[in-house]
Amino acid sequence: MVGLDVGCGNDKKPGCIGLDMNPGLKGVDIVHEIKSRTHLPFKSNVFDNVYLLDVVEHVQDIAWLLSEVHRVATPNAQVDIQYPHFSGRNAYGDVMHHHYLGLDAFNHFIPETQEGQKYQYYSLFGRHFPFDLQNKGVTFKMGEMCRLPYNLFGEGTYESSLSALLPIATVNLELKVVKD
Repeated sequence: MVGLDVGCGNDKKPGCIGLDMNPGLKGVDIVHEIKSRTHLPFKSNVFDNVYLLDVVEHVQDIAWLLSEVHRVATPNAQVDIQYPHFSGRNAYGDVMHHHYLGLDAFNHFIPETQEGQKYQYYSLFGRHFPFDLQNKGVTFKMGEMCRLPYNLFGEGTYESSLSALLPIATVNLELKVVKD
């Protein structure tokens, strides 16, 4: 199994090819800056796992990046995404962040969701790059004591009503690449 760690920095996932724009970091195998409409420097259908950990908020065109991840991933590949939730301090703590994302930000790329059915962002650029949501998790800035109201009220109510008081630190998604 071959993995790709996009934006790996110094903490490249073991057994992966590390891709980052900073050549001075120890985990970087391939130096590449992710820009809109720029292809990832890999052939199609190569990677069984792709990691986008704390990188999507730095990318100007998330949809293009996802279309490229879909292209270089094998059918049924797992894509792990982690990003700071907009309610957490880390979302605003880096001037290089272009996006402040909520819990359902990636639903637009999942055909089974209401947003996916309505907007069909997985069909942009003349490409078809749908994903299936396998798992969604959150971590809380104030620890696990927030999990009870999160579970009790549900993620939508928590995000819209309680996350300003009890911030969500990070969102973690596991997606599966869907290819015909």
